Amino acid sequence: MATVCLALAIANRATPARAWQVVSTLKDPTDVRVFGVPEVSRSPQSSPTWQVDFYRCPLTDESGQVLWALVACSSDGTFEKVALCPQHQADSKWIGDRLQQWFRESSIPASVQVFRPQSLAMITQACERLSVAVNPTRRTSILKQRLQVQAQLYPQLEGYTQEAYDPITIESAPPEAIPEEFQGDRWQFAALSRSDLLALSERVIPVKDCALLANLLSIAPDASVPGVIVYGDRRSLALAQWLQAAKPISLAFVSGDPHGIILEAGLSDRWVMATFTDTTVLEAASKFEHRKTAANGTHFLLVMPDDSGTTTTGLWILADE
Repeated sequence: MATVCLALAIANRATPARAWQVVSTLKDPTDVRVFGVPEVSRSPQSSPTWQVDFYRCPLTDESGQVLWALVACSSDGTFEKVALCPQHQADSKWIGDRLQQWFRESSIPASVQVFRPQSLAMITQACERLSVAVNPTRRTSILKQRLQVQAQLYPQLEGYTQEAYDPITIESAPPEAIPEEFQGDRWQFAALSRSDLLALSERVIPVKDCALLANLLSIAPDASVPGVIVYGDRRSLALAQWLQAAKPISLAFVSGDPHGIILEAGLSDRWVMATFTDTTVLEAASKFEHRKTAANGTHFLLVMPDDSGTTTTGLWILADE
């Protein structure tokens, strides 16, 4: 195993591409490379949620062992830590020991967010022993930015393997069909004004996730927010509950034969919401994507029993990553 310890520090948060600098090289008696970040002023209330990743990186130690990186940061960016370990030590106990040490240095987070399916089980096991809840979610923007900055640093380090490395891309399987018992009867592309969508979000709706409602504030007041409406008839509530369990992320038009609307959900799931060949619908799909761009990626998914407009069963505010 390596006996090298590299201490890294944040040089300038305003320029991410140059944010990490090698500031010292030391011998480490624990035979583990550690990347540290200087202490910053914070309180237990200032960073209630952490974002954590654990995955192999393009480095090896002096014996040729592949190294794994544990990266943690608070969702407000005030706390960041990175530690490396050889592959034979990469397990939930090692993760738990490091997280417990970092909790002592900072504060115990209310929850930990994880975006990588491959590391979810180990991080969950580690956090269970520390009585910290884990929330699987793709929306870990602070962590993903940090991983991209760190990836730029690896080629400068001893043991760099030169292998292709993408720190945030998750491989997804081909999209699956929504189970037949949850499929709607009809669907359509739609658009609502920002004010109408805000008003709709305030209604009492059986199944609703408007956590990204703040995204609407960055959209021009006169802009149209695009979306997809699914009419489920008697299956509306069952469909809305199934969607909520699937954790919708975004909708996208995919050109093909036939064309389709794909729902990105969970950490890496993909579902076929609808397929079509009609040229009129194809024009609506193109307009849907253009409106998404104008709305900074924000869009919505609506489940209704019919097109009367009197009842809404499910509403999700979505956003492209």
